[in-house]
Amino acid sequence: MDIVLSRIKSITTGSTIATLLCIFALVFVFFARTMLTYTYLWCQAVIALHIFFSTGGQSEPSSTWAPETLNLLLHVLFVFRVCAMGLLGWGFLYNYEMSRNYKDCMIIFALICLLSLCLILLGHVQLGLEIALAVFVINPIVQVLGIYEIKKMPQKMRIVLYATYGVYVVSGYCISLVALGFFSQLATADLVQHVSDVRLNGLLIAALTFWAVITEQSQQKLEKMQEIQALELNAAQAHANQNLVNERNALIDMLTHELKTPLSTIRFALATLKSKFNADDESMGRVQRIDSSVIRMNTMIEHVARSNKIDRTVLEASTAKIPAAELMEELINEFSHPERFDMNVEENTYFQADRQMLTLILENLLSNAYKYTADQKISISIDHQTQAKSTVEDPASHGRSMPNMTRFTISNRVAADSEPDEARLFERYYRHPNFQNHAGMGIGLSLVHSAAEKIGALVSYRHAHGCVIFEVHISNESA
Repeated sequence: MDIVLSRIKSITTGSTIATLLCIFALVFVFFARTMLTYTYLWCQAVIALHIFFSTGGQSEPSSTWAPETLNLLLHVLFVFRVCAMGLLGWGFLYNYEMSRNYKDCMIIFALICLLSLCLILLGHVQLGLEIALAVFVINPIVQVLGIYEIKKMPQKMRIVLYATYGVYVVSGYCISLVALGFFSQLATADLVQHVSDVRLNGLLIAALTFWAVITEQSQQKLEKMQEIQALELNAAQAHANQNLVNERNALIDMLTHELKTPLSTIRFALATLKSKFNADDESMGRVQRIDSSVIRMNTMIEHVARSNKIDRTVLEASTAKIPAAELMEELINEFSHPERFDMNVEENTYFQADRQMLTLILENLLSNAYKYTADQKISISIDHQTQAKSTVEDPASHGRSMPNMTRFTISNRVAADSEPDEARLFERYYRHPNFQNHAGMGIGLSLVHSAAEKIGALVSYRHAHGCVIFEVHISNESA
């Protein structure tokens, strides 16, 4: 009688623990909806059902069930329990970068469990149970290999999982061997009998799962806090950088303003000196070289000032229409040999953009072609594009379409060994090696690109038949 009472007490304790753990699993799923909590809930529910039906708990509610039906149900629950243990391992590793080998093994694991279940339902009970038992034995080995192949797992979590699966292997394998009839002298040992009676109620699994969930939640809160701190630090650095940029802009404004005054004085003095020397005088050559250097310095200062202004300018949508033919005549007449420009402007074509930025773009493209053309001829065409004609297809457009626009095209011939590097063409200070001795700082095309971005225009480049060709597509749609 004492032995029977002790056994009933042990079975009741195991069933109660399994049920309570199932309730705790539900609570954890409510507070932490993760793959681990979902898989643990499934695992613990199967454990509780397996204990309930295998310890006589079904005697009253299922008194009309045939013994064969109850036996089949226990076999099915055993397969579910084996499968749940594998899925729980998947849940532990789900948030880490699992290896391809582990994923493949888990797919095979699930398929074998399905095969075992089908065999049992088709009447091949012995074969199905043997397959399920084989999966039960192999599962911890697969899980340990999966843990080993994960590179970015906290060391503490790795050690705990190794230790847990070690206990799983020792306890699970020993009890399975005793249950299969091996080591019969251990079958009556108190410890083995006790573990066998409670039918592995899931207490060890629950302790590991709850610890892992709490650890993951704490880690996520820590990472979120670190992310917030990093964002705050980035914001502070961005603010500091903005202050530095503002100081740099103010310094550039001051320097360009202060340098322009003495340069104007020098240029006035040079003009006076030119009037005093003959064209063939040696001193006249020196004055002209000084004048060229001053012009180059003045151009550089203007480019730097323009670049600084472009970066800070905030433009409003332009509604004014600028006649293309008039603007081009005005710009071309500023050159010493305007006859070098072969211009074709479509009738009634206009630009609708900020005049200052548009002038900067066109001036630099005209100047660039004027300086570097190989045969002294420059071709310009301006036409109006509508949706019926075409849509811009340019790598720099990032998928934008401009169905109503004005297209400005300028082309000039260059020597075969003077073709620019397309990848660096709009890079600030880039100059072709063949033109290093020419006047210029390599800023013009970078200004074109920056100004085009400001007004929402698209600038593209291509090379064809020995000519460099620049196209600017300027939208005429009001913002």
